[in-house]
Amino acid sequence: MSKIINKEIFTTSLAEEDLALYISSQLNYLFPDKYQIDHNVLKPYVGKALERLRWCFVHLRIKGFYSNGQYKYSHLNTDQHAIFLYFLCNTILMKMDLST
Repeated sequence: MSKIINKEIFTTSLAEEDLALYISSQLNYLFPDKYQIDHNVLKPYVGKALERLRWCFVHLRIKGFYSNGQYKYSHLNTDQHAIFLYFLCNTILMKMDLST
């Protein structure tokens, strides 16, 4: 994480592990096939995606993202969650070996 960004001014509605569990539940519900996503697969990427989201939020002053000196991410805010999901998917994609 960048030293410029103070973690104390950025809060999340769910802890990282709970967020990974929430997203895996969403994926398993939306895509009810034989391939179940285990939240442990997502856990290594959630922190990096939150770091990227934090950096983005710190450079914005949008109502609902910032109030009382604190940047807030809520998984229930669809705008914020869509941004987070983009960062999560992009983070996973960047870590994948696509040479095969």
